[in-house]
Amino acid sequence: ITAPVSGATVSGQPARVTLTANASDPEGIITRVEYFLGEVSMGSSTVAPFTVTWPFWTPGSYSVVARAMDNLGATSFSAPVVINVR
Repeated sequence: ITAPVSGATVSGQPARVTLTANASDPEGIITRVEYFLGEVSMGSSTVAPFTVTWPFWTPGSYSVVARAMDNLGATSFSAPVVINVR
């Protein structure tokens, strides 16, 4: 996940957070990047730079991960990013 950076704080009610990730596959192509809050999908993108906007945040601290999938079905998860909503 390239944006927001881990530890970022966003404000607003509801807070709108745009998530962006870079993903590549030396043996194929990335077909989808999906974002997760725990086990709940927050949305997915099939076009680089793999951006999703999620407008339903309430105040708190959230840990988000991205899962990239390639054209052969292989997947890889990003490191978690912590986002603080005020």
